[in-house]
Amino acid sequence: GRAPLTTGQTPTDTGGHRTTTMEAVEKALLRALDSSPDGSVANSLAFASSNGLDHKALCGAIRSLAASELVVSKELAEQRWVLTAEAQSYVDQGSSPEVQVFRAVLESMPNGITLTGLRGKVGPVAAGVGFKQAMQHKWVSLLKQDKPKPQQDADAVAQKAEKEEAQGEGGKKKKKEPKAEPLILAQREEVEDACLNLLRRPDLLSAKDAQALKKRKLVAQEKTACFSVSTFVCFTS
Repeated sequence: GRAPLTTGQTPTDTGGHRTTTMEAVEKALLRALDSSPDGSVANSLAFASSNGLDHKALCGAIRSLAASELVVSKELAEQRWVLTAEAQSYVDQGSSPEVQVFRAVLESMPNGITLTGLRGKVGPVAAGVGFKQAMQHKWVSLLKQDKPKPQQDADAVAQKAEKEEAQGEGGKKKKKEPKAEPLILAQREEVEDACLNLLRRPDLLSAKDAQALKKRKLVAQEKTACFSVSTFVCFTS
C-alpha cells in the first residue's frame, strides 16, 4: 500500500515563507489524493472547478509538490470554453442583453417603448443584440403606429391649399412625412435568463450551447494546460 500524505507535508520555498492561499490549495489537493481510491486526480481543471479553487494556484501547488517529490504529475493540454469580455460584462451585471431589453419593455407597459427609447434605457449595444434575441424568443413584439398629424387651424389649411394650387403641375413634390417608430410591447410577464445561466458555467456547456454562444461572440475556445496528479508513479512512457 501507499503511505498516506498528511496535510502537514507541504514544502516551503527558499525564503521559508508561503502564502496562505498556496497552503490551502496544497492541503486540499493532498487530502483529495489521500482519499482517492487510486491515489490520483485525473484532471486539475475539473478538480479546481468542482472544489472552487483557482486553477493557476492549483497548478502552482502541483509543481511545488512535484518538485518536493510528494506527488507525480503529468502535464496535459485541454480545450475549454472561456467567456469573452462582452459575456463577462453580462455576468457582472447579472443579466443577459435580451433580459435587459425585456425588463425595459415590461417597465414601459402598457404603452410600450420605441427602439430609440430602448437604446436610451439599456444602451445601444444591449438594445441591438438584446432586441433581436428577445424577438426570436417571442418575449416582445412590434406594433406599427401611424404618425399623428399636427392640428392646424382653418386659415393655415386654406393657405396651404392655395400654395399647392399655385405651384400647379410643375411644383415640387410634397415631402413624405417620416413614419412613426413602431412600439415594442412585452408578450410575457416574466422570463428565465437561460443565457446568463450558461455563461455562469462555461465549463459545463454542451456542444450545441457552446456553438450558439460562439456565434454570438460570447465564448471562445482556449487551449489550457492542466495536470493529472498521483501520489505514486503510474504513468507509462
